[in-house]
Amino acid sequence: MTAGGDEPRPRLPLSGDALLRPDPRYGDLRDRGPLARVLTPAGDEAWLAVRYAETRALFADPRLGRSHPHPAEAARISDSGVQGGAAANYATEAADHAFMRRLVAPSFSARRVARLGQYVQQLLDGYLDEMIREHDRTGAPVDLHAWVTGPLPVRMIGELLGVPAADHGHFRDLADRAGGLRGTAPRAAIGELVGYATSLLECKRATPGDDVVSDLVAAQDEHPDFTDEAAVGILIMLLIAGHETTVSFTDMGVLLLLRHRAVLDALGRDASLADQVVEEVLRVGSSGGVGMVRYAHTDVDVVAADGTGTTIRAGDAVILSMSSANRDERAFDDPSEFRPFAPSAAPHVGLGHGPRFCLGAPLARLEMRAVLSTLAARLPGLRLAGEESEVITRRDSFMGGIESLPVTW
Repeated sequence: MTAGGDEPRPRLPLSGDALLRPDPRYGDLRDRGPLARVLTPAGDEAWLAVRYAETRALFADPRLGRSHPHPAEAARISDSGVQGGAAANYATEAADHAFMRRLVAPSFSARRVARLGQYVQQLLDGYLDEMIREHDRTGAPVDLHAWVTGPLPVRMIGELLGVPAADHGHFRDLADRAGGLRGTAPRAAIGELVGYATSLLECKRATPGDDVVSDLVAAQDEHPDFTDEAAVGILIMLLIAGHETTVSFTDMGVLLLLRHRAVLDALGRDASLADQVVEEVLRVGSSGGVGMVRYAHTDVDVVAADGTGTTIRAGDAVILSMSSANRDERAFDDPSEFRPFAPSAAPHVGLGHGPRFCLGAPLARLEMRAVLSTLAARLPGLRLAGEESEVITRRDSFMGGIESLPVTW
């Protein structure tokens, strides 16, 4: 089975003409089939999964991984230090991934994260108090992204990992730079992160605490083959995945609420609606980005509902577009509409699916619920300071997102 047509390959990332409105080419690609041939930001060929059913299945398919059978031949994705190309060890990836999840998952369990709820609210209220004082003092718009939605997730992931509070800003800056798509800055940022994480391991080895880094150090005593290099890789993954996604989705959630005042008002009256709002934000709150990168370890046949099929060859790069899958007309009614109080026909894949489902999902949901419900209650007159079209998106970032979110009330 092969993909048909020799039309020009679209180059990622596909960027819509406005926030929260993905490039219409995604819809065109979905109409043609579950997979499309595209060019990565680096210019190499890859498959892009664009439909819901097939994307969800590929997330759970053990024949796809972050590693490549022949790394030197792997398609390059970008200059990003996050997902620039093949990673992990092909021979041991499955075992390494299972070990990592067993080791780290307890720190991000729903029960453990729930105990952080009061602390998250205290931090959030403090950030909001400072932002409101600044607004009252100057009478000028304030950047919600800089005052609240950016600092809160990095503070929380930093606390869980065991990063000293004084280093949180530095950590966030490194993570932001590591996600760039082009140039030497992303790799340089990863180099700095490796150095910092290595020194943090040494600090926790001397003075352990109740945090993830100390847990990794303790695991090294039980598993001598668990190297510092492997531990550092886990730390960097948790840092970037643990806050970048949350920041982006929370910003998009704010924009969606400001666009849909009836939902904002309802949430302000009843905070118990926050779960429904958050899940719908996770479905439609795309802010660009490339997608989740995988490589085929064997040939994989993908058969669409109409019986047509495509073969992903061993070694091919596959990019899973969660934002396209979550707007698939085959899976959702009115898929581009923000309807948090209407029952959804299918669970979204905004945070992945299966063995690769986001470990930090409970924490991300907790933070998003707190921010959106608290803003709705404390600042019901919140509005953008300017037009939505003036909000600057991060088009040169693997994770997408926005640069700033100027608001007033």
